[in-house]
Amino acid sequence: MLTVDELAALEQRVHVALERRDLSDLCVVGFGELSVALGARPGPDGSPTVVCKRMPPFRGEGFERYRRLVVSYIEALTARGVDITPTDVVGVTRSDEMTVGYLVQPMLDPSTIGAAVFRSASPETGHLLLQSIGSTVLAAIDDRVSLDAQVSNWSVTAHGVTMLDLGTPLMWDRSGSPLLDMQPFLPMLPLPVRRPMRSVMTALMDRWKEPEGVLLDVAANLMREGLEDWVEPAAAFWSQQLGCAVDIDAARAAYRQDQRLWPQLKRMQRIERRWRAMRGEHYDFFIHSTFGGQSTVW
Repeated sequence: MLTVDELAALEQRVHVALERRDLSDLCVVGFGELSVALGARPGPDGSPTVVCKRMPPFRGEGFERYRRLVVSYIEALTARGVDITPTDVVGVTRSDEMTVGYLVQPMLDPSTIGAAVFRSASPETGHLLLQSIGSTVLAAIDDRVSLDAQVSNWSVTAHGVTMLDLGTPLMWDRSGSPLLDMQPFLPMLPLPVRRPMRSVMTALMDRWKEPEGVLLDVAANLMREGLEDWVEPAAAFWSQQLGCAVDIDAARAAYRQDQRLWPQLKRMQRIERRWRAMRGEHYDFFIHSTFGGQSTVW
């Protein structure tokens, strides 16, 4: 979808944007808590035709291991009946010999993204996306493979429902340990907190090991998206599909946990960025959060 040279030019603009704390030369499609999605290759009307999700820099063979894991994740989900948005996994090797990963996908109409779909529909009448999320979670998840089913990770078109988010492959080995190496993400944080934060994130991933946990997380995500009116109808529908209750109180507790965790992580990122600035070092991560009333980059 994009050449390596095009991605290298994009990564150079990212580097300048991070140095200057100025996004004006980037087309930001959206922020995740750990990544940023950038638009590229403008069409005739100037709108981006491609989305590039920037992952962290990898050392040595780290990117190739990550690329293979994402490819195997896509294959595993596809085998379980999940329709995946076409995705290229490409690395850009910089002059410092670090390789930045990009997940490249076609630009989709924003009105087809799950959160927008729910905002334009009525909780009283429901939507096929509720059924699709529930049935996909039930069919795709076991103790080795899962997915992040939050509503903005889906696109709904006349051709069906497709999964967008593949950047953090939720896969575990036979012992229950995550296959995703979290080491490349940890340099965003101060050194003393990296090991405990790895443990926190590993425990957080356990939420997705069972269908009940995944759907509970989606209910919490509806709250985060300001779609509170959808929480009870969604929980009732998914409870029927599961054959057991999706606990709304537990979803609220999970949402409160995220409200504490992510702003705390962003504060730690700012500490690390200041420390690196004092040492004249480049900080390679965007800082953004939508929790706790925040919607900031710097």
